[in-house]
Amino acid sequence: MYVRITTLALLLASPAVLAKDPAPAKPKTPKVTFRDHIGPLFRRRCTGCHGSGQPKADLDLSRYVSAIAGGSSGEVLVPGDPLQSRLYLLVSHAEEPHMPPKRPRVPAAELKLIRQWIDGGLLATATSRPRTSRRPRSVLSRVGPPLRRPVPGGKGAQPGARPTGWPSVAMQTASRGRAVVALAASPWSSLVAVGGLGQVLVYDAVSKKLAGVLPFPEGRPHQLAFSADGEVIWASGGQAGVSGVVVGWTVRTGKRLFAVADGEDVVLAAALDPSGKQLAIGSNRVVRIVETPSGRTIRRLAGHTNWIVSMGFSPDGQRLITGDRGGGLVLWETRQWDRVSALPGHRGPVTGIAWRPDGRVVASASQDGTVRQWEAAGGRPLRNWMAHEGGVMGIACRADGQLATVGRDRLARTWNQAGAEQKQRGPLTDIATRVGMVGVPGWLVVGDWSGTVRLWRESDPTPLATWHPGVASR
Repeated sequence: MYVRITTLALLLASPAVLAKDPAPAKPKTPKVTFRDHIGPLFRRRCTGCHGSGQPKADLDLSRYVSAIAGGSSGEVLVPGDPLQSRLYLLVSHAEEPHMPPKRPRVPAAELKLIRQWIDGGLLATATSRPRTSRRPRSVLSRVGPPLRRPVPGGKGAQPGARPTGWPSVAMQTASRGRAVVALAASPWSSLVAVGGLGQVLVYDAVSKKLAGVLPFPEGRPHQLAFSADGEVIWASGGQAGVSGVVVGWTVRTGKRLFAVADGEDVVLAAALDPSGKQLAIGSNRVVRIVETPSGRTIRRLAGHTNWIVSMGFSPDGQRLITGDRGGGLVLWETRQWDRVSALPGHRGPVTGIAWRPDGRVVASASQDGTVRQWEAAGGRPLRNWMAHEGGVMGIACRADGQLATVGRDRLARTWNQAGAEQKQRGPLTDIATRVGMVGVPGWLVVGDWSGTVRLWRESDPTPLATWHPGVASR
């Protein structure tokens, strides 16, 4: 029974009486220490090569003091920062040589324990004082909260915008599927959007059913995206050699917000800024900045030497990154539309851009097979790795910073911030073309060249659902 205590009653109550009902204490997180946790783990996994006899690379992990001291190449542990700790990067297979050598990566639970120990300051025992480092903490280790969140709903409402009154539109079908070239997942709900035949088909990952259809009579969608708060969805595309267009809708009602035409060919890349007031369009080699209410072009950005095929605004709207078919990648500051930096490294078409939802890091993917991470402030390179032999076809990022990629090797992979592979799915029956990270409940969705879309729960090896958008019932 809930008892309302008035201010007067509190004033009259004695301290002894009030002390009988203290606020419940928050449970303390157990400390991870070398003596109780990490030492036994190292003895089980590492000291065969890095023991007290003649340790390889002069790295002795059998004792706390020698582990902290490091080896012939210097310190391997940075307190408070796993992603600058070489030991963690090697055992998590984010860097080579992978450790332990010629063996599978250590189990995820043990990796988590090592990371917690480093994060906690490399404690020797439960009574030790945490160590500190003078190095600035890596931006990859500091994943902040998402900058854009959904509009709060009513009591009991599901998070994120969902279709509530869309017009009833029949799904157009054909006898066989077409390659999935446009796919996106809402960052805050269970919605998945897929390009169909002159339509955008929206599925619900939880019910596994079609939730609604958005007409796109202007042609074929070639790119789909949700806004960072999940309230708006837009598609770019058109008819090859005839016309290009970018169309936006509200997720809640399915109402068109804007339709901006562009040139005589399909639009392969577009991005809506978080305010919804400006649209960036890849118009051949030029980025065109358009006011969405009026469709008026307010700026043209020249910085590419090849056709622009990917782009994305940062969640705070202060930066735009654009990529082209030649591997060119440019970071722009949106206040004055200054070119901040050309980001070098990719040697093939930039097939995808994924901003971390806290806006501090952006990842780019390319058909050269690599993923590269960049610091948003200035474009400093952070990490890069080979993700898919033959080329990366799509990339997505989740709120916690986890990345997902798909490639020509017919595989889907997930990665942590260090670039260590977390899970692999496939091989699929055809080239994997697009990938999304479903915001709620955090599942993986993949489209392929045959026109099939598969949905995976995070822990399951087999698909939870399989869709064939735009194909007559089988």
